[in-house]
Amino acid sequence: MQATEVFYQVLTKKMELTEFEVWIYATSEQETTLSTDDYLAVISLNYSSPWALHELRKLLTSYINWGDARRWELQEVLQAIVHGSEPDTFLAAIISTFTLLCAGYKFLSEIAHHGVNADNDFGWDPEKKWGKMTERQKQHYLAQFYPDVQIQAICLFSELASGAIMIHQSAPEEEVTFTDNRNPMDHQAASFTSDVQRAEQWWKLWR
Repeated sequence: MQATEVFYQVLTKKMELTEFEVWIYATSEQETTLSTDDYLAVISLNYSSPWALHELRKLLTSYINWGDARRWELQEVLQAIVHGSEPDTFLAAIISTFTLLCAGYKFLSEIAHHGVNADNDFGWDPEKKWGKMTERQKQHYLAQFYPDVQIQAICLFSELASGAIMIHQSAPEEEVTFTDNRNPMDHQAASFTSDVQRAEQWWKLWR
């Protein structure tokens, strides 16, 4: 994992401060990524302080390409769908496509209709219905989204990786902006045949 990706992980609370502290002392990559002053400030920081994350944010934000960071974030969600995470993670990933669409990622509109359905069913679940279901019942519920949701996730993951969809953001507080260079007539189905076949094989095993 590159230093800037680690910075992103800790600033978005995907990595614990204690884990980041171990990383910062154990690796040397950050020495060439950070300026001398910022590097000294990062290794001198009191990570047990309640203000540690706030101080890190001031030191590290300018080193992160937030467009790339948002792409990593989206690809994590899509990978959870493509590779068939366990049901709880999988449901959260599908629902998050709807949440992300509402946040401005309009290119998710096709896959997000699955997220709308899942959000209607379990996004607000005061009676904890999802938690009371057996694994088999959860799997049966999620089966309704296949194979469409995996095919769409495979396509989007590839389009983000190739730059066909490019996210532009210089600061985390900015509104989402992106460039969509996809050919609307090109569904890239042939490129993803082997991935879809693997997904379908996995789904048969999961069921």
